[in-house]
Amino acid sequence: MGRKKGFYLIEVISEKFDRLSAEEQLKVIIHELMHIPKSFGGGFIHHDKVHDASVDHVYNHYCNLKKEETEWF
Repeated sequence: MGRKKGFYLIEVISEKFDRLSAEEQLKVIIHELMHIPKSFGGGFIHHDKVHDASVDHVYNHYCNLKKEETEWF
């Protein structure tokens, strides 16, 4: 038998998530995505690697890329 592929599901609690600003919602999504290993092998990356500073780093990188994209036009 072949190896089964893993899949990931991100669930948010709408009562909390919906009250956040768009920026904070994006940071929550980034945070949750950062728990998924690059191999998509079914594992989980723990909070020693996924924390506010690492999420802020990725968020800032994303914002810079978006800014460059809009400045190109």
